[in-house]
Amino acid sequence: MDNFNKETITKTMRFEKELADKIQELAIDSKRDFTKQVKFMLSEYLKMKENK
Repeated sequence: MDNFNKETITKTMRFEKELADKIQELAIDSKRDFTKQVKFMLSEYLKMKENK
C-alpha cells in the first residue's frame, strides 16, 4: 500500500494506562509500533461496522 500519497492529519488521544498497555502488547506481538497498531485496529473496526 502506498501511504506516501495519502493526506494525513495528526490527532492526539488520551488512553487509560491499562488500555495503552494492552495495545502496546498487541503492537509488539504483530511487529508494529503503537501508532500503526491503533490505525490497524481502527481500520479493522470500521470494516466490521461497514459490513453489518
